Amino acid sequence: MQKELEQKKKDAEISAAKAAKATTDTKKK
Repeated sequence: MQKELEQKKKDAEISAAKAAKATTDTKKK
């Protein structure tokens, strides 16, 4: 169970990072 929570946490962080990068890329243009 603990591992599952950690995996979800990592996925959420990766998703947030991707979203932030996408936002930054859009602002640059």
